[in-house]
Formats: sequence, C-alpha cells, structure tokens
Amino acid sequence: MLAIANGFGFDGFLYGASLSLRPRQETRQFVYSTWPDELIRLYDERSYIEVDPRIQEVLESVLPLVWDQSTYRGRSAAVDAFLDLIQGYGVASGVMCSLRDNRGRVGALSLSCNVPILDEVRRLIIAQHMGDILMFQRYFHELFVRGALNALVPPHLEGARLSNREHECLTMAARGLTGDDIAFKLSISSRTLQHHFDSIRSKLGAANRQEAIARGLQGGIIGP
Repeated sequence: MLAIANGFGFDGFLYGASLSLRPRQETRQFVYSTWPDELIRLYDERSYIEVDPRIQEVLESVLPLVWDQSTYRGRSAAVDAFLDLIQGYGVASGVMCSLRDNRGRVGALSLSCNVPILDEVRRLIIAQHMGDILMFQRYFHELFVRGALNALVPPHLEGARLSNREHECLTMAARGLTGDDIAFKLSISSRTLQHHFDSIRSKLGAANRQEAIARGLQGGIIGP
C-alpha cells in the first residue's frame, strides 16, 4: 500500500472503515495505516474527530479533498493545534476521499505527505492521478472489507481505554439519553456521535450500544 501511495507522490497512507462483522451487529471501526502508532493513539485519546476539519468536509461531499496547511489554518486555535500535531508526524498535506459502498458501508482514504504547501505543479500532478486514486480506493475498500469480514479481524482499538469523550457518551447512554440528546448536550453532530459509539463498541468488543453499556457497567468503566 505504501508503494502505491509513493507512486501517487505521497509518503503516508491511512484507510478507515465502519463495518459490522456479523448480522445484527452495529458497526465498529477498522483502520489500516502507515501512521505512527503514537499519532493514532493521540488522535483517538484527544477525540480529534471533533476537531479535524477534513473529516466533516469529506463526509459531506462526494468530491475528493486536496488540502494543505493553507486550507484550514486560522479557523480556530483547536484546528491550528491539531494541524501542528499531525504536521509534526509528517502529515502536512494530502488527499482525502470517502465512499459508501452498495451495502452502506462507509470508508475513507487519506494519502499524505510532509510538504506543507502544495504548489501548482504538485496540485496538477495530484489532479492527473485523481482518477487512479479513486479507483485504488474502490478496490482497496473491497479487499479490506472482505479480509476483515472473512478473517473476523478484531478492530485495531479493541481493548484500548475509552477516551474522555467516549466515557461521556457511554455514561449518558447508560442514563437513558437518546443519541439526539447526547449529540445536543455535547454540541456535536449525529455523525460524530456515531463515530464515538463505533469506537466505544470497537474498544469494548460489544455488538451494540446496549451491550457496550452492560460491559461498561460490569467492568467499572462507568458508574451505575
């Protein structure tokens, strides 16, 4: 995968998907990446899904996103801090695109490099490769999903500690709040809340939200 990314002019690769491994199970998160483990851990612990401006933009559009440090700088202190962090790990610019397959499974591809500002020549090269990038994402998604489902691969975060935000979400759910109630109280979108519960189920090895609550209570992760 890294060799293919290099062929497109990038040096980093990440693919994430929300999948249900078995019938009647809710989705969990699966990630395949060349990112450093430390960066993946920080992204999860700090709930950067709520800050990362690329995520909302790419999930709301069918078009691929080409971004660099000039795209989002200055939007907020939180966004700037996020960009500083990922740039420190060599993720300074790149391409991100999402897809929803014919079974409703959602995946997102991120190709990145350490170049902070994309000049016109580099943007032209990316544009020339874009058709192949989108085709690569489609084929990789099918291979990734098939491999995860056939081998029953555990989510990459299974057994990891809940982030503070995930703890809040699970605690509110245990108290009987609906998804809409939780999203409103936390001032986040329903899509972002879905991401948090996908992560919670992944970490706890739970098939659905009710099982996640039960495991959280049994394990003392949340209080009664």
